[in-house]
Amino acid sequence: MSPEQYATLVAIPTLADALAARGDRRLNYLACIAVFHVLDYVAAARFSGPKAIKEGLDGFQLEVAAKAPTELKVVQGVCNGTKHAGGHSSQWREPGSERDVRPVGFGPDMGGWGDRWTHPGLEVIEDERKVYLDRAAQVVLLRTCECFPEELGAVDLSLLDADLRPPAI
Repeated sequence: MSPEQYATLVAIPTLADALAARGDRRLNYLACIAVFHVLDYVAAARFSGPKAIKEGLDGFQLEVAAKAPTELKVVQGVCNGTKHAGGHSSQWREPGSERDVRPVGFGPDMGGWGDRWTHPGLEVIEDERKVYLDRAAQVVLLRTCECFPEELGAVDLSLLDADLRPPAI
């Protein structure tokens, strides 16, 4: 499967499910996992052999981290924390450690004068910043596509929140 196919058939629909239910842990974890592994497909497309792919992947993570350091840490932390049943490393996120955030408003399922205006979400603190899992997954997907246009330039990113969408050409 090519990087574009993986992004289009797996990562984007999984992220779309999470964006439709931003407070759902399962869907947000799966979105982080699917988005993070787009890089694996780029590395596999460019390199052959496990060692070369691993080395390429490490370099690719540094490229994305240069554009989205905090978001990549969160997404990677969710992947590793979920896979390894918790926070065994300072870089991993323990499943369930996120804070539920309700949208601003009053009444059932609303957060009063909360932090997030339009959507519920799952918040973590990383690098002394509040980061929402759904937002981190979107930013990592966008920056990954920007870093690797040869493999991912044709990926449709119209599902991203309006303030993240690349300008139409």
